[in-house]
Amino acid sequence: MTEKDLPAPPVVVMMLRERGKTPGPVLRRISAVHGGAALLLLTHEGAETPADIPLAAHWRDGNMRGPLRFLTLSRRLSWAGAACGYDLAPTVRSRLLRWSVRPSIPWYDAEKDHPPVS
Repeated sequence: MTEKDLPAPPVVVMMLRERGKTPGPVLRRISAVHGGAALLLLTHEGAETPADIPLAAHWRDGNMRGPLRFLTLSRRLSWAGAACGYDLAPTVRSRLLRWSVRPSIPWYDAEKDHPPVS
């Protein structure tokens, strides 16, 4: 198996709080920018996604309570082997989570023209 045969690493998308609008258009834009890569979505419990967006996984347990839950999510994101990440609704918790992912990945702001945010 060659490197070309390997699937593209997933792209992490975090939305840990309600944004006020549906994430569908932003998720479609991120999916188009990273053609072929599935999205690994970490959201709050009530978030829904359109069926036409390719997802590697949708984790609806982003409302972490306590240090053990935080460490569990940090470890899970680290092991996902993502190429990069987007934080759709930055919070203190999401910034700490971005900082704790090792190896570190580039993080982008989906509302702008994809510049790194950390």
